[in-house]
Amino acid sequence: MKKKIVLVIAILLIILLSVMAYSQIFVPVRSLFCIGCDGPRLKFNHPENNVFVSGVAVLDAGINNGDFNTNTISYLAFEYFDGQNWQVIEDLTGNKFIRNWDIQWDIDFLPSGPLPVRIVLRNTEGKEWSARLTLNINEAPVNDFVVSNDGRSTVLDGSNSFDPDGFIESYSWLVDTDQPFRVEGEIAFVPIDDIPIGAEFGLSLTTIDNHGGGTTTHTLLTLPCRRCDFQERPKSCGCEKMDVIDAGLTRHGQEMWWMPEDQNRNLGEYDDINMSKPSPFKIVHNFQVIADLFPNSDQNKCFEGQRVKVSYTIEGIVRDWNGVESILNDNNSFSKGQIILCPFGGPRWCDDGYNEVFEGKQHVDQNRIVWIDGPGYHVFDEDDIAPPILDFLANFEARVSGSDGSCQCNWDVNITVLPDGNVLRNRLFNKRCTP
Repeated sequence: MKKKIVLVIAILLIILLSVMAYSQIFVPVRSLFCIGCDGPRLKFNHPENNVFVSGVAVLDAGINNGDFNTNTISYLAFEYFDGQNWQVIEDLTGNKFIRNWDIQWDIDFLPSGPLPVRIVLRNTEGKEWSARLTLNINEAPVNDFVVSNDGRSTVLDGSNSFDPDGFIESYSWLVDTDQPFRVEGEIAFVPIDDIPIGAEFGLSLTTIDNHGGGTTTHTLLTLPCRRCDFQERPKSCGCEKMDVIDAGLTRHGQEMWWMPEDQNRNLGEYDDINMSKPSPFKIVHNFQVIADLFPNSDQNKCFEGQRVKVSYTIEGIVRDWNGVESILNDNNSFSKGQIILCPFGGPRWCDDGYNEVFEGKQHVDQNRIVWIDGPGYHVFDEDDIAPPILDFLANFEARVSGSDGSCQCNWDVNITVLPDGNVLRNRLFNKRCTP
């Protein structure tokens, strides 16, 4: 009985070893006679599934298993699905003896959105294998721009452009004049003299979106010559452009008599505060207003003016234009008795004296009207900067106007001195000029 049991166990072991040997030895040997019986294992190497593509798509696919006999291939192609049928992108049957295929595919003709793509293979027995992925066809940006002239610059404004399925990453403008040049930005400012006035020029805007898609729009333009018709007309006044500067030296040789002689053309912040020395002290912010006139203007027919809303904080008390402590009424205006005052943030302005030519502060010639100013504290002592601070806050408005055009600038000046004499702020900011 024991011999029979041993014999049965031996027979079972022989069967088990035979199965293992067949799986390890005979199956590979069998594959030599039945190449590719399991079929090809197709795979896309590039691009990744659901990637966005623009312009040209690179498709790369291949067979991963080496035991497939490519001699049996009867059809091999990249295809895309148009919503009803699979359409051939490129027939690769003639390249069937290699195991990896890549193509460049121009997709500009396709509508945007998801697009199924596959690599498909059929053998001589009619069997079919494939690998698939989905491409997202990017929708290119839509360009929309306007060109204007603000008196100082030609403004190229592409802010109305948009991207339907993402966002625009870059804006590039090509200005095609006798000497073409390029500027960048959603809104670009080109110096007024860089584009010929009254002559035709080409303008192209190229936008690139976050998926690499691009759109270029080209047009021909002629900038209107605002200056041309002034040459033959009777003299009048017209302001072409205005600016306020507070850096560098004053232009047109203007000197500021309230400054030390060696600094009497220096614009911007100035102070002589030194707490180790006796007062009085001075702290100001110097600026210059420059209004350029149209040709053939008569300066005597121009109006020029500057006005201000200002509040001073001295010894911790907010004071008005005249140095009187300010009282805020229900109508949001400051007043003292019957005098209407002009504090910063209030509804009223105070005339700042520039309504006629003033030789000491103003320069006038046939091309421009220019003036200088240095608001702040021209005389103060240690007691004035008692806690919490010494503060000056003003909003200025300057205007030069005539029958043929007006200009205006608004800006703020803020000066703050701490009780220890350190200057916390001395700046001109929020400048806005039109044109």
